[in-house]
Amino acid sequence: MDRSQFEEVVQTLSADDDRQKFATVASRLLNPRSLDVDTSARDVLRNCDSSLLSNPETSDQAWFLLTELSDQWIVNSTDIDCLIDLADWLDANNAPVGRALRLANRIAWSSRGMGTPVSSLLASGRDSNSVGSLFLVATLLERRRFLFQGKQILRAISELSAISNLYLELTYVRAMKSFALLLAGGKRDIPQALELNDLAWNDTSQIDSVGAIRDICLHGLWVGNLIPNQGELLLRRCDEYVEEAHRFGLRPDNAIVLFRRAGAQRMLALFEESIETIDELLNGLSGSSEFIRTFSEQIIRERELAQLGLTFEKLRSDVDGAAVRLAEAEGKLNQSEARLGEIEHQGLTRNVQIISIFTAAVAFAVGVAGITTKSGNAPLSAVLISVSLGVGLLGFVFLIFLVTRTREEVSPFQNQKKLTWTVITSFLALMVSIIAVAGTFIGRGSK
Repeated sequence: MDRSQFEEVVQTLSADDDRQKFATVASRLLNPRSLDVDTSARDVLRNCDSSLLSNPETSDQAWFLLTELSDQWIVNSTDIDCLIDLADWLDANNAPVGRALRLANRIAWSSRGMGTPVSSLLASGRDSNSVGSLFLVATLLERRRFLFQGKQILRAISELSAISNLYLELTYVRAMKSFALLLAGGKRDIPQALELNDLAWNDTSQIDSVGAIRDICLHGLWVGNLIPNQGELLLRRCDEYVEEAHRFGLRPDNAIVLFRRAGAQRMLALFEESIETIDELLNGLSGSSEFIRTFSEQIIRERELAQLGLTFEKLRSDVDGAAVRLAEAEGKLNQSEARLGEIEHQGLTRNVQIISIFTAAVAFAVGVAGITTKSGNAPLSAVLISVSLGVGLLGFVFLIFLVTRTREEVSPFQNQKKLTWTVITSFLALMVSIIAVAGTFIGRGSK
């Protein structure tokens, strides 16, 4: 295939075509069933005119086709140098950083099980600031990110620093290190991880790479279970992404960002909002690629978690409501038991009071009759003794009345001090009456 033929193929495509169409065309050009797939791929790259990549009318189509071709090439190749050839091709054609990162992301997803050593791809003499080098670094680290291999990412970054310390200054590498620390680090690593995350997020010096870097930052916040206020921070970052999307040429309705947002809402127990976000995402999802199938499974799992959380929240609400109702019922039962006890006490008190009054009345009648008989012709003495006896008996009745009443019933006294003095006064009145009666009888006996 020469350059003109490749150009004709590109011009038959449209940027709005389904991804499957680009994959079909790439497969025809590459012929993966042949024994020389590497030769076919290199031939296509060699004949790809750089003008097709820079022309706004053909740029998207050419890049989409090359992405599909590179993806199939790496998956079907047995030559480790294929990634190096792609990196060299990106450098030779002055590929934009954003295109190179998207290409690395796509290839890493399809070949995430291939653990290529760092030293096999990045030689010490390679320019660490070139787009091709960034492509190789991204492919190495993205493969490990898609497998959630946090410790292996940190090990790979350490190997990169041994080749050149300049790799550690790349914003992309900072974002990846933040992701690895949030994923595999401990609580002591959280401050450093969040600091790196902030540095990577706020570095917008290369607008073309902002989308890829912020995707890693959001992924790190999503997996960082040890982050204080994880859901709140992740939701705020998602909102910032949407607000600034047009500034960096990004899509505000990015499916991955919506997925992260749904996870943040679930973390904040906003289960209904999370389900709404997921349903919106599912309604806009289409395609049959491996990525779409895997991603849709993750979305459905996220929806199940949100639905489960909503169910538990309703159950907890029902349990809390039942506990409140039970407490109210127990309170009413305790009040009823207290009231029954009070009524029982009042009944016994009334019986004691009645018996006391009856006994006092009988004692008074008998006492008066006895006093009258013994007084003879001294009516004044009989009256005085009778009055003293009556006051004593009344004091006795009043004392019984006070002692047998509950504190709640003694409303005239209001407090314990007044009640105590009343009891003492009644007791003294009783004693005075007894002494008066006794004194009268003693005086009569002496006569």
